[in-house]
Amino acid sequence: MNYDYAEEIKAHFRASLYRIAFPVLLPFYMLLNFMDWILHPDHGLEFLMVRLTILPVVFFCFTAIRRNWSGPWHFYTVWICAFAGALQLTYMAYRSGTAITPFYLYSINMVAGCMLFIFPMPLGGNLATLGASFFAPVAAMLLRAWQGGLDRPAFSSVVFYFAMGTILAVVATEVDRLRYRTFQQKVNLFFLATTDVLSGLKLRRYFFNRFIQELSLRFRTGRDVVLSVAVLDIDGFKAFNDRYGHQAGDQGIKHLGEIIRSTIRVYDIACRFGGEEFIILFPETNLEQVQSVCERLRKNIQQRPVQVGSQEVPLTVSIGVSGIETPLTESLKAAAMDKNQRLVLIKHMVQMIRLADEALYEAKKRGRNCIFLRRQESFETEVAEDEVLRLKDYLSYFEQPLPFFEPTETAPLTSRLSEEINFYSEEYFFRRCVEGLYRWYRDPDWNEVLAVIRVRGGDPKAMRAELGKMFRLSDTLCVIGSGTFGIIFYGMDRNCLPQVFARISKRLVASAPESKISVTLAAAALEFAKPKQVQASSNYKDFSRYVTELLNSLKHHRFGHGEEFYFHSPKEEKPVKLKATG
Repeated sequence: MNYDYAEEIKAHFRASLYRIAFPVLLPFYMLLNFMDWILHPDHGLEFLMVRLTILPVVFFCFTAIRRNWSGPWHFYTVWICAFAGALQLTYMAYRSGTAITPFYLYSINMVAGCMLFIFPMPLGGNLATLGASFFAPVAAMLLRAWQGGLDRPAFSSVVFYFAMGTILAVVATEVDRLRYRTFQQKVNLFFLATTDVLSGLKLRRYFFNRFIQELSLRFRTGRDVVLSVAVLDIDGFKAFNDRYGHQAGDQGIKHLGEIIRSTIRVYDIACRFGGEEFIILFPETNLEQVQSVCERLRKNIQQRPVQVGSQEVPLTVSIGVSGIETPLTESLKAAAMDKNQRLVLIKHMVQMIRLADEALYEAKKRGRNCIFLRRQESFETEVAEDEVLRLKDYLSYFEQPLPFFEPTETAPLTSRLSEEINFYSEEYFFRRCVEGLYRWYRDPDWNEVLAVIRVRGGDPKAMRAELGKMFRLSDTLCVIGSGTFGIIFYGMDRNCLPQVFARISKRLVASAPESKISVTLAAAALEFAKPKQVQASSNYKDFSRYVTELLNSLKHHRFGHGEEFYFHSPKEEKPVKLKATG
């Protein structure tokens, strides 16, 4: 999810530009020329030409969006439009033959109000918009007053004009505060829904979903199946709580979560599994590599004591690690295509976690503050009927959704699968995009494509269910908005995207023949435009900033007439500079 208020405003600006500014405000501003003809017939054509001078500014804004320019160009566009509109109306007021014409004077208030409420900014930007709107007429009024003064009716119009400007400034300030509070509430909602507040790590549902997806990705890569998982437990945590209090225990869990996040990679999935127990998934990492990472993590925790009041209290952890490293055989490839693939992956996930848990208990027996490894020798590809119930009980304990375990009258449990793949929330999907970008940066062979599908017409729930049937477990889906879906494809050749889009469009249209459905797809590779000029980093914020801009450009891309497919290729984009954090 977008955690940058400036990017939130920029995304709102893009949407408002096409929904309100181009189809409504610009035509309305031009239609006001009819009033020019009524008030001042002699100047009607001249005033039309004056109003048309706003078009270069509109063209600049349109070009900036189409070329996906970076930087605060949207702020400059609003300020230039506000100043240009005020300058035009001030000129028309003078050409009408009177010092102050109320119609044009109050129109300046209308322009300023439209700019403030349709294109809101932070407080400083709103005040700059008002300043740009009022600069030209205020200068003209002062000049007129200096030359010959203002008569009483004109003076009353000026007072009303300034009163309206003051009201606009106050209202804009309150609207900005309300909008920012709403934005913060949305951010907090996503955080609370997806993150363990105490440790700052992800919740179990995200962990389980990503675990199954990573197993599925092992089949898609065509490489050996390499995956590891580590379970951590704080040594003597009950005694720690009894001695220092539960508040100190909470501080210890928070402290441990910070160390874990700073030690692992962006795309390693860390989760607070329960109480003082943590679990980490290491994709494409063998046991020897995980042992090295866990040893560094163990030492970091031991060497960085937790602050309890005025004293520093050391903590230690025991770590159990399990992993598998096996060639991708023909039997595994067959299992990847089997209709029970989800059950096979769930079974393997549960086995790996149990092995890591057993390794953790072994580490406890050996004196704690150590690591114990347990290798999984084989990858089983069959699920017996009685095993399904045990898997269901295991996931039920962790409050996981179980739609694919429900039996039917005609099919046993082992053949019952969900018709709809798990759709991620926006925050999950956003984090998954950041993980994919970081994985590509570390491994140029990693190939993922981000796509945004927009469906107009038809039932959104039916479209979601239909999309869920089309994609693999290795793909990631998200409902971004009504009729807008985000998808991450792994191993997708960009040259094949048009054929994939045609297949998606055809199936969605065929699913609802009675509705008029239109489908568009905007896509981009999850990679930087100029990777050689990007500095090494593991800073999540730096990668998330780039993903935010990329996702917004796809969500708000404007398709031309007859255009249904678009692939973002930022050849002229400036290189992304990331802070080196080691």
